[in-house]
Order: sequence, then structure tokens, then C-alpha cells
Amino acid sequence: QLLGLSPSLATFNTLSHASEAIGDWKRAVSVMVDMRIAGYTPGVVAYNSLIATFYANGLKEKAMEAYRGMKRAGVVGNVQTFNTLIGFLAKSRDWDQAIQVMGDMRAANVQPDEDTISTLFSADMQPDAAAADDTK
Repeated sequence: QLLGLSPSLATFNTLSHASEAIGDWKRAVSVMVDMRIAGYTPGVVAYNSLIATFYANGLKEKAMEAYRGMKRAGVVGNVQTFNTLIGFLAKSRDWDQAIQVMGDMRAANVQPDEDTISTLFSADMQPDAAAADDTK
């Protein structure tokens, strides 16, 4: 921008992915804002990066807020979107929201893949922290 050039949608998606790669959720949010200011509508790639960045930082409510914003914007998630959310919710034992997201996945006609199933099974195998505390 300093040179008078306008970033393309691909540039913003690359910046979103880079923010995800380094786990910088504040930068990921900033990229989304900058994308809108530049006149672009964030798509599934940008939202997936934002949701994954929140996930990497353990920010479940922010991830769900981003997902709700994605739905309000009319952006349909893909299998990566749903797997990330389902994995995060299952690992945090938020089964009600995980089931709701799975329903959204079905409503969007997105087919679960091997990762969807393995995510659910591996999360189910994790020890429950609350149950562990009851044994002390």
C-alpha cells in the first residue's frame, strides 16, 4: 500500500494464513478488517484461517463468534471449517455445540471425511478433566 498498490484478495488470504501459521489472532482479526476496508468480502479461506487461529490460542468463544459471523455473511463453510470447529468443541467437551455444528455441516451439504470421524473419536478418548478432579 505504501507504493500505491492495492492488495488483492489473494494477498489478504495469504496474510490470513500467515497470521494463522504464527498463531497471531489479533493480526488475523486486523487482516479481516483491512480486507473489508479494501472492499473485499472475506470468504471461506479467510474465515477458516481466523477460526483456526482462535482455536490455536484456545479462544473457543471467539472461534464461535467468527463462525456465526461467517454464517451471517452468507459464507458457507467447507469440511476444513467444520472439522476445525468440531475438533475444538469436542476437545473442550462442548458436545451440544459440536452436535449443532455437525447439523450445520449436514445442512450445508458438506460431507464428513476421515478427519471428521477421527477428530470425534480422538476427542472422546481424552481424559475428562472434571472427572479426574472428582477422584482426588
